[in-house]
Amino acid sequence: MRDVVLDVDTGTDDALALLYALRSPTLRVRAVTCVSGNVPLDRVVANTRRVLGVLGADDVPVA
Repeated sequence: MRDVVLDVDTGTDDALALLYALRSPTLRVRAVTCVSGNVPLDRVVANTRRVLGVLGADDVPVA
């Protein structure tokens, strides 16, 4: 398994990237970092935490 840290501005495309990475048999998501994109950073962090929660991965650190 390869350890990865994902850098996202969680919208639809990054939500799918999180899904694929978390369900990949070859990747281990160690953390997620957030940057502002089309929405402000606080919204990106909230979106990221929500997606991780739905995927059962709310133990993954978010910065």
